[in-house]
Amino acid sequence: MSKPSTADIRRTLSTVITPGMTPKQLLKTTLKAHPSAKKKDIIHAAFGAMIELAETEPEKARQLQDFALSNRAPDDSEFVPDHSASADA
Repeated sequence: MSKPSTADIRRTLSTVITPGMTPKQLLKTTLKAHPSAKKKDIIHAAFGAMIELAETEPEKARQLQDFALSNRAPDDSEFVPDHSASADA
């Protein structure tokens, strides 16, 4: 099975997202439509779809932003550098 294009995934995300849909539901639904897609491909496509929908469908764009950001965040096992300290400290 070939990897779907980002444009195909963006179209799917724009079509399947509904008000109140959780990020987990959106990921599951999108993976059903594109079983060979990786999670990072779907998240990347979500950012693109969010930009495309920002002016015409702002609620969908907000949901896609929430989805992309909540799934993009590193899990607890990954190192996250602390940039709050001053470089000359």
